[in-house]
Amino acid sequence: MALLEDPAAKPSGHTAISFEVQDITAAIRDLGTRGVAFEDYDLPDLKTTDHVCVLGSEKAAWFSDPDGNILCLHENLSA
Repeated sequence: MALLEDPAAKPSGHTAISFEVQDITAAIRDLGTRGVAFEDYDLPDLKTTDHVCVLGSEKAAWFSDPDGNILCLHENLSA
């Protein structure tokens, strides 16, 4: 696998990638100590509490990378 830089690339307006974690609260806390700022939403179909939204059988939280792409953490609740 390779990750290549594209100088002409523009930030994605939607979630570009999601990373599965075992404990989303711990992952948010850990990344927060490293300067990552998580998004909070209060929309009709998407509301976060302490940066976390419960979506059916998973929890999710979003943040942006330095280029403005939206990234996600998710925890599977059914596992």
